[in-house]
Amino acid sequence: MKTTIRLLALLFGILLILAFRPISNLDSSKTRAVSGHLEQVEFDSKTKDITLKLEGDDHCYYINRGLERSNLSSILQGSHVQIRYAKHWTPLDPLGKMRHIAELSFENRVVYSELE
Repeated sequence: MKTTIRLLALLFGILLILAFRPISNLDSSKTRAVSGHLEQVEFDSKTKDITLKLEGDDHCYYINRGLERSNLSSILQGSHVQIRYAKHWTPLDPLGKMRHIAELSFENRVVYSELE
């Protein structure tokens, strides 16, 4: 019984570590690229996050605290963008529907980047 409890506690601890590990030290080898037309752009003034949705793509791409860290108000819905997002798995989003933007290009220029 004690062994089972310890094993469950260890498994729970590992899941917590995976869930809350930060996305940091990004370079191009730790990212994937996608491009398309913006279907939706949301600016959340409460969390200061920016969320992008591409046409024909069921994933959401986001910049955490993006309103504080960048000036992306020029991105217009319907524009063509290139996104590099982090290859990152977490138990909080096991299907990978939310993707963290590492670099965003708009009109053939980089307008946001976390890449080193």
